Amino acid sequence: INLVKIGRPAAVNIATSEVIGTTTIHQPKYIDPLTARVANYGPGKLDRVLVELRLNDRTVEKREISIPERDTQTIEFSGFNLNEGQNQASILLKGDSFESDNRYDFILRRQARSKALALGSLVGGASKSESLYLTNALAAGENSPLELVVRSPNQVSSADIQEQRLIFVNDVNLPVG
Repeated sequence: INLVKIGRPAAVNIATSEVIGTTTIHQPKYIDPLTARVANYGPGKLDRVLVELRLNDRTVEKREISIPERDTQTIEFSGFNLNEGQNQASILLKGDSFESDNRYDFILRRQARSKALALGSLVGGASKSESLYLTNALAAGENSPLELVVRSPNQVSSADIQEQRLIFVNDVNLPVG
């Protein structure tokens, strides 16, 4: 049997197969890793594949990577700023002739922190609080959605309460009667 090739050689094709990261943040800088997985669906190793992160149609960062034959490569981005609200994000690839799948679009959001008030008994002044564990739990991490203030009940006015989104009552001695 004599085999004769009748088709074209396999085309070079790359695409972003997924993007993993935090979709909503509460501070201006995106500090968590945003990971893009780029796949090489064609034969042969690809060198100098350009990967570009864009936010709101502006280039944030560009990198070159190599991808083995029929394999994937991950690339991480972090340390970029987001505008308040919804941000249109894209991973753009350059390195093949099939450009239809070289753009991966997604949304990143930056939301303002919600104001929260923790009412608790203060021990020894404002430096020591019965609400220590509550305060630490709610403010954990740099991407906390809450802007937390701890006060004793006698330090709070009705105006303070009206501007809060959440109010926690923790270890407060209620008046009798």
